[in-house]
Amino acid sequence: MIRFFYNLGIIVTSPLWKVATVFSPKVKCIVNGRKETKKRLKELNTKLVKRIWIHLASLGEFEMVLPLVDALDDSKCEFHFSFYSPSGYMNAKLPNNRSYKWYLLNDTKNDAEYWIKQLDPDLAVFVKYEFWLNHLKATNKNKVQFIYWNVLLRENHFLTKWFSQAWWIELMKTKKVFAQDSFTHQIFKDKGIASEIIGDIRFLRSLQALNNKSALSKEWESELNKYQNIIFGSSWELEEQAAHEYLTNNTDNNIRIVLVPHNIGRTNIQRLIKQFEHFGVLCYSNNKPELIKDNRVVLIDNIGLLQSIYKLGSFAVVGGGFKNALHNIIEPLSCGLPVVSGDNTPKFPEAKSAAASEALIQCSSKGELAKVISKLTDNSELLQKHKEFAAEHFQHKLPNLNKAFGYCRKLMTI
Repeated sequence: MIRFFYNLGIIVTSPLWKVATVFSPKVKCIVNGRKETKKRLKELNTKLVKRIWIHLASLGEFEMVLPLVDALDDSKCEFHFSFYSPSGYMNAKLPNNRSYKWYLLNDTKNDAEYWIKQLDPDLAVFVKYEFWLNHLKATNKNKVQFIYWNVLLRENHFLTKWFSQAWWIELMKTKKVFAQDSFTHQIFKDKGIASEIIGDIRFLRSLQALNNKSALSKEWESELNKYQNIIFGSSWELEEQAAHEYLTNNTDNNIRIVLVPHNIGRTNIQRLIKQFEHFGVLCYSNNKPELIKDNRVVLIDNIGLLQSIYKLGSFAVVGGGFKNALHNIIEPLSCGLPVVSGDNTPKFPEAKSAAASEALIQCSSKGELAKVISKLTDNSELLQKHKEFAAEHFQHKLPNLNKAFGYCRKLMTI
């Protein structure tokens, strides 16, 4: 909602918007960040090499475009990443010393034209679903070639509505759209726009991340490896309630519930400790992995550990699926883990395809989730079957980007 209103130009100067900066840290970061962008644009060095402008919403989209950056990184160009979200701007780690990050200016006619003229890019790359009308107009007005990278549209996306004509007039001038799925590809193809399906780049990024050094110590890995671990990744309350129900009905001491809650705030961690105290809870922050033997629940109260923990799992329960807020199922799949989740996931096409491949088992209630966990822990043949489904699905979904990379390299020689 903040994003929608901010891009109505009149809101920027209204008293209500100034009030919003007081009550919303996110709005304050955006407003101050865009002021800083204008200041830095005035001081931008004269262009000596070609510039690529890449616009993304946040950190997830930043990860999606890094393979393309690697393919274009020939030391003969600069990369300028613009973000809408403070979380993306503050957390993105720039790939090389010829990379810069910015807050994108407000999507008004004057700001968009100022941005494009000052930056003067040779190629613009819009990632996933960044359709800023005035920035598109300024890009076309200044004859900057542009592409869309890993675009994903849902059935109710505004570009499918009657009022989207102004956007399509600008989008018709794109060089090419690299679509994540066949539905998106067909929408652009029907408009006569060059389009190519490249798949979901998150699968490739997850595969690459497997080579990263584990964030866990050897002591933690050694102790966890002694057990069959059920990883609750980014868990919400309903998944945690299912974990409690499972533990109540199953007493196998060779199984550990590893809870990685999406909220690691102090209040929530204390709630979880109390909720599971009957079964024994060991917090990761205690740094005593030798005590896993005495506790059936391992509670991860730090960030940045989840993918390393998935590598030690038997299967994963991923949070948010009961609330249409499903967290990342691709990370556990990349580790060969089948996934269990809630079934309220219409916004997540990766869930639909994984469920069709039986790499994902979806449940309609916490009670059903607890029963599925029991089936997988009690039946090793069933679990192995779903592990094979998970591995096959992940391999099938890995994108081959060589053709797309070649096309984009040619654009930079024009």
